[in-house]
Amino acid sequence: MGSDSTSQHGSPGGPDEGKRVPDEVKISAGVGHEASGALEQGKQPDGSLVDAYNRFKGADLVNAKALPGISDEVKARARSILDAAISGRPVNPGQVSADVTLAMQQIALQEADSKVVSERQRALVDELTGLRNKNSFKQAYRSAVERAIRNKKNIYVVMLDMDHFKDVNDKYGHHAGDVVLKDLADLLKKLCRESEQPFRIGGEKFVTFIDAEKEEEAVAFCERIRNAVSEHEFRLPNGDVINKTISIGLASLRQVIPEDVDPRSKNFGKNISKAMQSLQENADSALYAAKGVSGRVQLDPSGRNRITVAGSFVHNKYLKLKAEADSQVVKVAVRNGGGVNA
Repeated sequence: MGSDSTSQHGSPGGPDEGKRVPDEVKISAGVGHEASGALEQGKQPDGSLVDAYNRFKGADLVNAKALPGISDEVKARARSILDAAISGRPVNPGQVSADVTLAMQQIALQEADSKVVSERQRALVDELTGLRNKNSFKQAYRSAVERAIRNKKNIYVVMLDMDHFKDVNDKYGHHAGDVVLKDLADLLKKLCRESEQPFRIGGEKFVTFIDAEKEEEAVAFCERIRNAVSEHEFRLPNGDVINKTISIGLASLRQVIPEDVDPRSKNFGKNISKAMQSLQENADSALYAAKGVSGRVQLDPSGRNRITVAGSFVHNKYLKLKAEADSQVVKVAVRNGGGVNA
C-alpha cells in the first residue's frame, strides 16, 4: 500500500513516547499511519498496529469531530483489525487501507475522549457513596447562587452531619462506618428531588441547597429528612441494627446579599464569591450550633438531632457560648505563659 500524498509525517507524543515506532508503520497527522515495505510484502508487522493504536490514543493528533464521516462497515473492519492486533492474532496487510486507517484513528480518539470524560465524571463523584463530591458542589453551588440572584429568588444552604459517627467506627470498625455512610447517602437520595440532591463534602458531612422563599419551607424540608434518618434502621455487616441521628444547619442567601443587587454591576462576580463564602460559613456555624459543640467541647447539652437556622435565637446563643469559651481558652493560655495561635 503506497503512501498518501496528503500525509504530514510527525512524531506525536503519548504514553508510548519511549517506544520505537516500527519502520513498518509511520504515524501521520493527516491519515493516521502508512503501511509500507513489510506490509506490501505480506509480512505481519509484529505489534506495529498495537503500537500505532496506543499512540493514537495518547496523541492529540486531530479533533475527532473534524474527521470525515466513515461508514459503519469500515469502522467494523477497523475495530476487527485493532482487536486482532491487540490480541496478537494475524492481520492481513491488505485490509489496512487508508479509510480503515482513518477509522482506526477515529476510534482511538473517541475512546480517548470517552476516557477523559469518564475521568472528569469520576473526579466529581464520591467513590464511597456515589453522591456528587466537594468539587461538584463548588460548581453547582455557584450556578445556583448566580441563578437565584439573577431571578431575584432565594435559596437555603443545608449542611448536615451524622451525630456521634465516630462511635460507629470505634465500636464496629471502619468498614461498618462506610456501610452506614453509604446507607445514609442512599436514604438522602430517595428523600431529595433531583434539584435537591446532596453532596458529600467530607467524612460524615453532607450539603445541599434548596429553592425556598420562606424559612418555614426550608425548615420543613430539613425536618422531613431529620425524622426519616432518626427512624431509619442501619444494618451493619455483622447483622446488628442501629439507629443514628443527624444535626442540620440552615442558612439563607438573603442574609448575605441584598435582594436588589444588580447583576449588571461591575462587581457582581466578586459579590457572588463573597456571598457564597458567607452563606456556607453561616450554614456551617448553624450546624455546629445544632450540635451544640465547639471543637470537642459540648457547649449546649441539648445539642444534636435538631435543626438550627443561622441568625436564630439558638444560633446566637451558641455564638455567645462559643465566644465565652474561646475567651476562657485565651485567658488560660496567657495565664500559663503560652501564646495563642493566630
